[in-house]
Amino acid sequence: MTTTHVAQSALHRLLLLCVLLVQISAARAALPERFPEGGEVIPALGLTADFGRWKGVIRLGYDPANAPSVYANPEDMRALLREAAARWELISGIRFEVLSAGNYPDDRDESNRDGIVRVSWVSNTGSFAGRASVRFGRFDPILGYYPYTDGYIELNIAELQTEQELSWGPLSTLTHEIGHLIGLGHSDIPQSLMFANPYNRRGYPGEDDIRAAQALYGPPAQAVSASQAVRDWMFQVPPAADESTTRFIFKKNQHTLSPDGPIVMLDSDPYKKIAGIDASTAKDDYLGVLIPFGNFDSPADIQLPVSMVLLDPVGYVDAIYTGNLRCSARSACITGFYASTVETLLNIPGTWQAFFIANLDSSDPRFLYSTSFSVADTLSYNKAPTARVIFEPGGNSTSVRLRIQAHDEEQDNILLRWHTTGRIADDTGISLYYERNLGPSDVSPWEEIDLRSSGQHILFVEVNDDAERYTGSGDGKWAGEGYRTLLRITVNLPLTDSNSVSVISSSNEVNSDTTQHLVAQPQTYQASAEWPLPFSGVAPDPLLKLGLNNIGVMNDQANAISTCIETYLNGVRKPIDGKLQMDIGFRVTDLNNGVIQLSQARAFNSSNSLTKDGFLPECSGSFDFFTGVYSDTLQFGGKAYRVQFMLENSDVARFRLMNFEAL
Repeated sequence: MTTTHVAQSALHRLLLLCVLLVQISAARAALPERFPEGGEVIPALGLTADFGRWKGVIRLGYDPANAPSVYANPEDMRALLREAAARWELISGIRFEVLSAGNYPDDRDESNRDGIVRVSWVSNTGSFAGRASVRFGRFDPILGYYPYTDGYIELNIAELQTEQELSWGPLSTLTHEIGHLIGLGHSDIPQSLMFANPYNRRGYPGEDDIRAAQALYGPPAQAVSASQAVRDWMFQVPPAADESTTRFIFKKNQHTLSPDGPIVMLDSDPYKKIAGIDASTAKDDYLGVLIPFGNFDSPADIQLPVSMVLLDPVGYVDAIYTGNLRCSARSACITGFYASTVETLLNIPGTWQAFFIANLDSSDPRFLYSTSFSVADTLSYNKAPTARVIFEPGGNSTSVRLRIQAHDEEQDNILLRWHTTGRIADDTGISLYYERNLGPSDVSPWEEIDLRSSGQHILFVEVNDDAERYTGSGDGKWAGEGYRTLLRITVNLPLTDSNSVSVISSSNEVNSDTTQHLVAQPQTYQASAEWPLPFSGVAPDPLLKLGLNNIGVMNDQANAISTCIETYLNGVRKPIDGKLQMDIGFRVTDLNNGVIQLSQARAFNSSNSLTKDGFLPECSGSFDFFTGVYSDTLQFGGKAYRVQFMLENSDVARFRLMNFEAL
C-alpha cells in the first residue's frame, strides 16, 4: 500500500467519527448585453451593465449570404452551430433551436426584432473572428430583470475565409460567441473559453464558463461538475497503427540534423529539445515538434497524411494541425509540426500532449506517436469575490430574510446588487435593483424580502469588486460591464428546512467542493462535554492581519489542540464521505518532541454558527493525503504560530512537528 493510500485510509477512519453533515448546495455563474464599438471598459464576467438573461429556448437562424466558398454548404455550418450550442446545453439548463438556413432580418436594426438570433457573415478588416450581441426586452418586475429577446452573431470573412479544421476553427469561434449570446463577457481567467487577452482558441467551456452558465440558467438535467473534465469532450485515442506503418517514422534516421526521435522544440532553435516553457521563454516564439521519418533502409516511398492533435491539460482538443509526411525510398527526412505561440500556451499551465494520428478524417484513423511538454504556472489575475448566503424565515409565510457574507482575495471593496421578484423591506423607492456597499471581507445586513406567494422563487445577486481587470493588456480589451460574481438563489416557500434555499454561484468554491456555497440559517447549538463550543478555534489578533477570522488553539496546559482542517490530495481539495472541513481535536502526547495524536473529529460548524463579528468561521488548518502534512495557524499563550506536522503513524493517527514560525 502506498503512503498516499495509508494516509487516506487513516484519515478516512478518523473522519467517520463525524456525527453531523453540513447542509449545503451548489454554486456557479452569470449573464448580460451588448458589445461597445470601442474604447476601454473596466471588464467583468457579465456582458452588460443591466442584468438580464434569456427566459426560454434561444432560436438560431443561419443566413448563408456572403459565406466564403469553403463554407458554401449551409448544412455544414448548421451542423457546426448545433454542435457549438450543444456544448452549452450539456453543462447548463440553457436550450437552443437551430432553424433552417434562410434570409433572416438584420438584428442590428432595432426595428427587426423577431426573436430569432441571426448568424451571418460580414466582411470586416478588423482582427475579430466573430462577435455577438443581445437585445433586451422590457423590464419584467415579476422576474426582477430585463429578459433577452433577440440578438445576433457575426462571423468575419476576413478571418475565416481559409478552411481550418472544422473541429476547432469556426466551431471554437461559434462556441465562444454563443457564450456572449447567453450573457457572458470576456472572463479574466486565462483558462476560460471566454478569455480574450489574447484569445486562446479553446473550443469547450472551462470551469469558469460552466459556473457562469449554471448560475444563469441552472444546472443541466444530468449533473456536470465544473471542476472535472467532461467525459464527452475528452479526445479518444484511436487504435495504434501496425509496425509496417511506423517502422520508418518517428525514429532517428541518417539525416544530418535528425534528433534521437521526435522532440518538442521552439521555432527559434528547432533542433534543441525542450521539456517545457515558462516565464523566461520568449512569448512570440512558436512551439512545435520536430519529427524524423524515412531511412536509408526504407524500401518504399513514405506518403502518409498525419495530424497533430494538441490536447490541453484537461484532455480537450486545443487544435489540430494536418500535414503529409512525404519522403522518397532510401531517404532520410525531417519536418516540423508547429502549434501555438508561447504567449497563448502560457495562459493554460499544466502538462500538454501532442498526439500524431494517421488518416484522422478517415473511417480508420490510427495512432502513431505521442509526446508531452509542460507549461509553467505564471498566471496572475484578479480573482472574483466569493460569497455565502445565510437565510432565516421572514416575518410571514411568503417572506425570507437573507444576508450575504462576501470576501475578496485582493481586499477590494464589494458592491452587492439584488435583483428580486419581491420587495426588499427597506427599499422604499421603485428601482430595478437594490444595492449594498461592503468592505473587502464583510457580511451584509439582513434583507427581508417579501416574495408575495408560496412556491419557488429565483432571485439573482451580483457580487462586484471595484478593481480593474485585464490590466496590462494595453490594447483596449473589453470584457463586459456586468457582474463579477453572480449568485442564483432559489427560495422554496414556505421555508421548512435548510433545503428550502439553494444557491448556485459563478465564483470558485468558497468553502470546499461545489456543493458548499449555501449556509442554512443558524441553529441553536447543543453543547456537550466533548464539544462544548459550536466550532473549534478562536478569533486571531486583528493586528496580525492573517486574513482568517478563526484559527486553531492550544490550551493553556499545552496538552490539547482544537482546530479545523480542510482535506486535500496533492494540493486539490479532496472530500471524504462528502466532507471537506472537519473540527479536529489532538492530544499532545510528547510536548518536548512535538508529537500529537488525533483524539476526536466531527463536521465543522454544523449549526452554522457565526463568529462574534457576525461572520461564518473559517478553517485555518489543512491536511494533504498525498504528502501526509498537516499545516495550521495556532494560538498558544497569547501568540500565534504557523506550524507543520508530518503523519508518522497512520494506524494511530500520530503526527510529529516538522517546523513552526512565530507570527
